[in-house]
Amino acid sequence: MFLVRDGQLNQLRHLFDRHNVKLYNYFVMLTGDRSVSEDLTQDVFLRMLRFRHTFKGEGSFISWMFQIARNIGVDHYRKNRNFDPLGEKHLHISDEEPTPLDESIKKQQVEILHQALRTLSPKHREVILMARFADLSLKEMARILRCPVNSAKVKVHRAVKALGAIYAELTEVQQDVV
Repeated sequence: MFLVRDGQLNQLRHLFDRHNVKLYNYFVMLTGDRSVSEDLTQDVFLRMLRFRHTFKGEGSFISWMFQIARNIGVDHYRKNRNFDPLGEKHLHISDEEPTPLDESIKKQQVEILHQALRTLSPKHREVILMARFADLSLKEMARILRCPVNSAKVKVHRAVKALGAIYAELTEVQQDVV
């Protein structure tokens, strides 16, 4: 990033190649829309280019990049308050199918997990996405969330606990239906 900041703009391509998949996956889990996620991922790199002078190297590049991604996600949410995070129409299940029963169980578990993620508060969902899907360290999350590392750890714990409770409740309801 230092090279980009210092005017070697062609180096942004290397950053894109290295980090676009992680950002894209973050946005897919946040919005549930692959097309929107592509746009938001591009927006991150455009904003990185526009605000390259703000990268000081005091923290990690990943933290700086995900702070931009988080801001873009918040902007998107504000502009589209009616968007359906992780909407049913965007649910994608893997094509691997050892047996029809395994496939059915896996599909049901993924659907319940997506439903649980949609039910989570936006703050808990964001923390889950950063910790589990973007695979950020607690230190990076703390920098993005502007809190101490221990607070980030507590936020992750609470978010996972909330997700687990919702998942268990939904699983119980699903079993009652069957």
